[in-house]
Amino acid sequence: MLEWATHLKLRFLCNSANPITTIPAHLTQIPLIIRYKTPPPVPNLFRIPALQNRDRVYGISISNWGPEDVGLDNALDNAFPMLETLSLAGVHTRLGLPFDFVAPRLRALHLRDMNVPTGCLSLTNAMKLSSLRLETHSAIPLKFLVESIANMPRLENISISFLQPSPLPDTVTELPSTQITCVVLPRLTRLVFRGCTTYLENLLSQIDTPFVQDLRFTCSSKGIPSIVRLSAFLGTLQNLKFQTSVVLFSRQHITISYYSDQPPVAPPFAEFSIRHSDAGGDEAHLETSLLQTCSTVVSSLSVVESLILKVTFDGAHRSGFRPQPTYWHTFLRPFVGVKTLSIGESLAVELSDALRPSNGAVITELLPVLSEVIIVSSKDPLTVLFDQPSSSFVDARRLAGSPIHRRFVQSPPPSFKLCAPPISWSFDTFN
Repeated sequence: MLEWATHLKLRFLCNSANPITTIPAHLTQIPLIIRYKTPPPVPNLFRIPALQNRDRVYGISISNWGPEDVGLDNALDNAFPMLETLSLAGVHTRLGLPFDFVAPRLRALHLRDMNVPTGCLSLTNAMKLSSLRLETHSAIPLKFLVESIANMPRLENISISFLQPSPLPDTVTELPSTQITCVVLPRLTRLVFRGCTTYLENLLSQIDTPFVQDLRFTCSSKGIPSIVRLSAFLGTLQNLKFQTSVVLFSRQHITISYYSDQPPVAPPFAEFSIRHSDAGGDEAHLETSLLQTCSTVVSSLSVVESLILKVTFDGAHRSGFRPQPTYWHTFLRPFVGVKTLSIGESLAVELSDALRPSNGAVITELLPVLSEVIIVSSKDPLTVLFDQPSSSFVDARRLAGSPIHRRFVQSPPPSFKLCAPPISWSFDTFN
């Protein structure tokens, strides 16, 4: 094993239970993985000797790095010629990687609750980077972020998360209307963002991701957000084909998820979630904001054949999401390819009232190729059949020559249980 250590990718794990002092001194060619997760009551001095073996360190994962850990800061203020994966989580946002930290072979970087210093994303440290995860309470200047990822030609995964409602106001400004040069990321397959819509809009206007397969946006906004650039960005992703869309409503929150029916290990996936933190106490204003956001996203992505509508619950009560009929008309209009609609019983009654035909135009415009409605009900199916929810819409479509099959089920079908595919990272992320 030792003679073929490189081919076998042998590593020594150094942690609190197994410090470097327990490793035989003559085995100096085996790379080290340094992993400390449990915060000690005092600075843990065991990890410092391991970090001082800089020529052997292959991976570093340290959580709860406090300001009292001066020795750790000094140990990282050096060059690590073999380092490929680095995960650091601080307990103080003023902490950041030291200025002289250099890792030319770094391919995965994860910083949580730490500043993102200019040096750590320098050209030297970024050339081979394939995975970048930044989670911070402080703002990352957009210009700095874009200039940094422009130096990462091998980047495959980006995850940017602001752990407070929005970045600092002075770092989120509207871009000028003049033409902006986009940074092309030819290998990027996953883009994850959590923050305010304005920052996302400006970021998407400056990057081009022709082969992205996994999009996950979670945004917060006050009032009606501007998502013009988001719509344009989604419109360029025509290579992504989705079969099913799941829409989850609540009073101040909406999530739209897209799933593919393809069987590969990493099928295409897209999810956009937005929470409106302030609607001025006006429910109509809030519903208008949600409607505009949802309609823009739906219109930009590919046509789906299966639509699932859900409403969240607060204890035993509905979340308060009770939009006007015109909301449903505008929301459903972009779903021109939906053949199967799955809904819960309470929402079916509400949707039936909204879709009750007042003229022939509504019947033909909304869900024109719909052929099946699946209603999930906890009641006895025979009892539900007498209630006949959504009957007016179904009957009107039948009379118009477009019959719809209505099916009642007591147990939610597998499509109701769809969830976002897990994100697998090739390096330690404290989870």
